Amino acid sequence: MNIATIQTALEAVQIPNTTRTLGSEKAVKLLEERTDGLHIGLKFGFPVGHIAADIANSLQEAVIGITGDAHIHLRIDTEITTHKVQPGVATIKG
Repeated sequence: MNIATIQTALEAVQIPNTTRTLGSEKAVKLLEERTDGLHIGLKFGFPVGHIAADIANSLQEAVIGITGDAHIHLRIDTEITTHKVQPGVATIKG
């Protein structure tokens, strides 16, 4: 498998219901070929649980021609960090 080609294909995958791609979100955090298949790890800074299946389907369609029948192990994580709000806006505790 050509990891660089797979990386390029993954980065072009569009996130459902948005104009964003995995590449524009820098979501691809792991891409490794192992003896049991291709391991892909994605991490998002916003909730994606409701579209995780759609992401998985789009991802598989994007790489199937490159990976052939290799088994794909996909992990999708979300890490939402806190950030400073605008001055004068009340924050939500917790």
